[in-house]
Formats: sequence, C-alpha cells, structure tokens
Amino acid sequence: MEMAFWIAAARGLDSVVALILARQEEKQILESIESGLGGALQCSLELSSAELVGKLLDLPQAASLPEEGRWGLGEALCRAADALCDAPTIDAFLRSSQASRIPDERLGEAIFRSLNTPVHDLACSLICASQVSRIPLSGRYGWERLYELAREKDPQLAEKMASMQNRLT
Repeated sequence: MEMAFWIAAARGLDSVVALILARQEEKQILESIESGLGGALQCSLELSSAELVGKLLDLPQAASLPEEGRWGLGEALCRAADALCDAPTIDAFLRSSQASRIPDERLGEAIFRSLNTPVHDLACSLICASQVSRIPLSGRYGWERLYELAREKDPQLAEKMASMQNRLT
C-alpha cells in the first residue's frame, strides 16, 4: 500500500486521488495513511508539485497524518528544505489547514536547513508566512540563531527577518 502511494505521487495528482478514493473504504487505509499519504506528501514536496501538495492536504485523511515522526508534517517540511522545494509548493503547504499542526520547532528547523542549502526559497516562504510567529525566540532552532545564520548566508533575508521580528514584538 505504501509503495502504491509513492508511485501514484510520482505519476501525479489524478493517480493519487484515484488511489486514495479507491482505498478509502478499506480498513487498512488508516494504517497506511501515515506511511502512504505521508510518503506521497514528501514525494510531492520533493518534486515541487504545488497542486499535488494542496490536493493531498485537502483530503479528509490528511487530518490523520501525524505531526512528528518519519511520515509526519514536520519531517515533510524539513525534507522539503533539503530538496530545495520551490516557493509555490511551500506556500501551498503553508496555506493548507494542516499547516497549524506543524510543530513549532520544526518550522525553525526547516528554515535552518533551508539556509544551509544554495537556494533559500523555503526559508523566505516560512519567514513571510503567518506561522513565523510560532518559532521560539531562542533555542537550537530559535529566531535568534536563525537570524544570525541568515546574516551570514543571505543578508537580504536577514533584513526581512529583522522587520518581521519588529512586527511580531
């Protein structure tokens, strides 16, 4: 079942939706949502497929995705940072009803990971999103550490962060 979701995600939106709807009535769908739908979400983020990410997160089953863990929302966001996911796809993720379930520290971790890649689209999207207010001020992935890293890696982004921090406080 898990592999079927991954294959469907690689083929595109219609395949994933058809597979989920076909399996919806089976009891095993609940057991495989975590690895199947979570895997499809991660695959879609890595492929920078904004439309597929939006559709997957709009499915009723998306509410069953865990916040943490291998197939969780937080891990999906961090993997998207590593995969240089594009801004429209990240925006689709952050506009979804599931975005508020991403653990606060994972938001900071995703920005941190994005800043350590050649492309900072994910960091820019997260910093400009409403979720940014949830990032802790201090700590391993806190705002202060992220700001220092941004100053080193992307001064323009650091300026945005400074203005955001002023608006948040």
